[in-house]
Amino acid sequence: AYYWRGMIALAPPRNTQKYAQAVTDFSEAIARQPQFPDAYFRRACAYHDTGRYADCLKDLAQAESQRSQSGSSASQGNFQQHWVELMRGHCLFFTRQYQEAE
Repeated sequence: AYYWRGMIALAPPRNTQKYAQAVTDFSEAIARQPQFPDAYFRRACAYHDTGRYADCLKDLAQAESQRSQSGSSASQGNFQQHWVELMRGHCLFFTRQYQEAE
């Protein structure tokens, strides 16, 4: 339930209060089910869009790690890799970590 409430908070129209609610909801979903790569990815989206780039990078790494550990990108982690790479690139650029972005 928390995951889906977080998804609703990410839907347009977007604003800071909705992103804060999304972070709270995805955090609760993760607390209840720690092996939940989609929740980490979606929380990373909220962090990215509010400028919390270090938090975004941590969640992206966790989402990818969990998805790779599951052995199946289709069944665990319904996010696409190009979105992970795009957000990671943005975060590294905005935090001036240019070498890591290459």
